[in-house]
Amino acid sequence: MRTIAQFFRQTRGVAAVEFALIAPVLCMLWVGIIEASNLHLVGRKATIATQSAADLVAQRLTVDANSLDDIGRAMAAIFQPFPDAPMSYEIESVVTDSSGAVSVDWRVTRGSVNGGGNIPAPAIPLVTQNDSVIVVTVNYLYTPTLNLLFGNLLIEEQAFARPRRTRIIPMT
Repeated sequence: MRTIAQFFRQTRGVAAVEFALIAPVLCMLWVGIIEASNLHLVGRKATIATQSAADLVAQRLTVDANSLDDIGRAMAAIFQPFPDAPMSYEIESVVTDSSGAVSVDWRVTRGSVNGGGNIPAPAIPLVTQNDSVIVVTVNYLYTPTLNLLFGNLLIEEQAFARPRRTRIIPMT
């Protein structure tokens, strides 16, 4: 009986037991902070890449396949150190004619973009007669580093820019 009472009064291993109980929670919290930070960083990079591409196209008088490929490489460079393979994008010029009919003048797509092929609804009120707007859509499939808390997440960004030096930017 005396040895049992002495056993319950022992406190030499309490810190080790408490640490063993708290350590898994702290590790999961640490992993969650890292994953959330990476997800936020990729989201910011997607926003910056989308807006930069729209701005670069809007500064030009004309575009061609090579210049749009260069802009695509610039977007990929913005995503560094994250891989650019999960990135897909669509760059297009939405135009209106003298009667106000809205159409796509030209479109360049890399990968699969959600809603690709359609005129983006937010672009329609941005154009007036004989006018255009540049629309850039970027999708990035983010894969978490440890993939413990959540699966792959799709980040979608869209940017609009008016041509600066001409009303409509033709593709040559």
